Parts: sequence; C-alpha cells; structure tokens
Amino acid sequence: MVFLLVGEITDQRTNAFKYGIEQIVMNVFLTAVIIVSLIGYFFISKKNYKFWLALASYSVVFILLLGHVVFDGHLEFDREATFQRDSFLIIVIIGICGMVSGKLNSLIISCVLLLMLINYSFFNVQPFIQLNFVFYLLLIIGYTVLIYFIIEMTEKFMKNLNLLNGTVLKQKNDIQEKNKSILDSIHYAKRIQSAILPSNKIVKSFLPDSFIYYEPKDIVAGDFYWMEHKEDTILFAAADCTGHGVPGALVSVLCYNSLNRAVNEYCLTDPGAILNKTKTLVLAEFAKSDEVVYDGMDIALCALNGNILKYAGAYNPLWLIKKNAQTITEYAPNREPIGNYVYCKDYVTHEMLLEEGDTIYIFTDGFTDQFGGIFNKKYKSVQLRKFLLSIQDHTMDEQRHLIKKEFNHWKGEEEQIDDICFIGMRHSNGSLTNKGGSNLNE
Repeated sequence: MVFLLVGEITDQRTNAFKYGIEQIVMNVFLTAVIIVSLIGYFFISKKNYKFWLALASYSVVFILLLGHVVFDGHLEFDREATFQRDSFLIIVIIGICGMVSGKLNSLIISCVLLLMLINYSFFNVQPFIQLNFVFYLLLIIGYTVLIYFIIEMTEKFMKNLNLLNGTVLKQKNDIQEKNKSILDSIHYAKRIQSAILPSNKIVKSFLPDSFIYYEPKDIVAGDFYWMEHKEDTILFAAADCTGHGVPGALVSVLCYNSLNRAVNEYCLTDPGAILNKTKTLVLAEFAKSDEVVYDGMDIALCALNGNILKYAGAYNPLWLIKKNAQTITEYAPNREPIGNYVYCKDYVTHEMLLEEGDTIYIFTDGFTDQFGGIFNKKYKSVQLRKFLLSIQDHTMDEQRHLIKKEFNHWKGEEEQIDDICFIGMRHSNGSLTNKGGSNLNE
C-alpha cells in the first residue's frame, strides 16, 4: 500500500516536472520568436520582404497552436493555464504582424479566433483530438483565403474611392476658382451697367418730385431705367429686356444704346417715333446674327414738356392718378415688343395734360408677377392699383419706401423671380427744373 502511494506521488511529481519543463520550453521559444521577429522586421522590412516576414510569423502561430494540441492530447489538459499562455502568445504575434502587414494581421486575428473557438470549447471535450486534423486544416485554409479575398476587394475599393475623392476634390477646387472668376467678371459688369444708368442726382435735377425703385434679381439686370434731356423735353423710360442676369444685361445694353441713338442721332422726341426707330436699330443689330434672335424689350416711354406728357409703350402701360382721384387711368401700350414680332405696327403716342398734383407711374412686370402672400400667388395689377391709391397722401420718397416694403412683405421667404424697375412722378409746375440744360450724355 505504501509502495503504491509512493509510486502515485512519484508519477504526479514526474507529470508536474514534465509540465513545468513544457512551460519553460514554450516561454523560451516564445521569447526567441519575439526577438527574431523584431530583428527580422527592422532588417528586412525596408527591402519589401514584409509579406514573407508576416507569413513566417503566421506559420509560427500555427505551429505553436498545432504543437499545443498535440501535447494536450498526451498530457493532462489544463484549460485555464493553456488559455492564458496561448492568449499572451497570440496577442504578441498579432502585434508583430500588425506592424508588418495590416492584411495579414486581420487574417491572423480571424483564424486564431476560429482556432480558439474550436480548441477552447465550452463543451467538456477536445474537438481537435476527436475530429480529423485535415478537416480543420482545410477549414482554416479556406477561411483564410476567404478573408484574404474580402480584404483584397475592400482595399481595392478603398483605393478607388480615395482616387475618386481626390478627383472630386480637384474638380471642386477648379469649379470654385472658375466661379470666383465668373463672379468677379459679373461684378465688374455691374459697375459698367451702373455707370450708364442716370444717377439719382441727375434724376432729381430734372424730376425733383419723383422716385425710382430699382431691384435687380441677380447681380446684373435685364431691366433698366433711361433718361434724356432734349431741348425743353425730358424723356424717361422703364424698360424690361428679355431674361435677367447676364443675358438680360447684354440685351439691355443694346436697347439702351438704340434709345440713345434714336434721340441723339435722329433727333426724335415723340415717344412713338422713338420706339419705332429703336425697334429698327435693334432689329438691324439682330440681323447680323446667323440665327433668328427673338430677344427684345418691353418699355414704357414718356416725354414731358411743361404740362404736356406724351407716352408710348411696348407691353408696359402708364398709370395716371389725378389729384384727389379714387381711380387709376391706364394708358394702354402696343401689344408688341421692341424686337422680332409677327405683326409690326407703328407705336401709338398718347398725349395728356397734367395738372398740379397729378401722379404717374411706369413700371416693368417684375413687381406684379412676384409670387408670395398666404397662398403663394402672383401679386397682380389689381392689387397694385389698390395699394398705389392707398399711399397717395405720402410724398414720392415715402412712396418708394412703402412700395419696397410692400414688395418684400409680399415676397416673404420666396425667391425674387424677376428684375424690378418702378418709376413714379408727381407733377408740379417746377417739374422741369433744368430748362435749357445740356444733354445728359454731354
């Protein structure tokens, strides 16, 4: 009995000694692997041997795990101790491989997790010993190839995505530079357009009791106001050229110059005759194009000489409010623009006798066509009539402020859809204050 007990104790010590030897060998081997891997990384990584170094590290992990499985098949299986040892080993090797290759690092993590899941099963069995080793080897290889393929495709996708992002960023920068260049050119064009429009000082010198409400939709406008002084007659107009922004501004320059030529070169002062000549000049310019140009101008043109006011229009009317009147008298324009049109007739000149306190308005359609209000509808001329009648007790400067306020209130958060040019004048015996003065362009 004693001999049996001593023998059993001796066997236990022998097994413990073998297990201790095993742990020492494994730790020494682990240390050697770490040192060799680090030395190899620093010496050969710059020579593009990262793949082979990573592959060697991966092989070491696989051999260690395989050796552990074989040893555990013959030794007592200490689940907790071996799990701690292998976990430490796996973390170190994964760190080394991570420095070498991100792809292989991901591969090793995936495969080792699979190995650990199989080897350290919560079931009280050891699947590696009970099942065919070749099956697990093929499973690991197949899983590795799958993960490697996924990583390769992901990296290729990310590379193409980065390339695309770089292209988009370059295009964005190019667009920003071109946009800045275009905006600079448009702002310079605005300076030129503003320079040809009569200044407020000139307008007030000839029409002291008047206002001009001018609100372009964009930086430059297709609408413009025009004024000329010919002998004892003051000519002024509110015009709306086709479009707005840069295209409208280009047409407006052509029409503006044509008006000047009709008055200064051909010495015309009758509004109907001026519009007829202006149309001829504009069509002559359009005829130089190889294509048919349908652009043109709507306009309301007035000629004031003392108490006599003459008016002619192309689509844009003139409204007259007599002093203390409760209604508006409208003088209808010709229903044809300054430009190409199927039916061409001479523009009709309307003549009226103004009295002290009478008020006239000419305007483009940008105000009445503006969408807004509670139901987001057009302002319409009916509503404008009522509004103008309601502000007749105010001075013309106050009216300008009220008209602008009414427009902004109606528009609200909606986008302005067109340019606005609105001219109002209240007649007095001293309206023409610069009699005998020089031409506005002189």
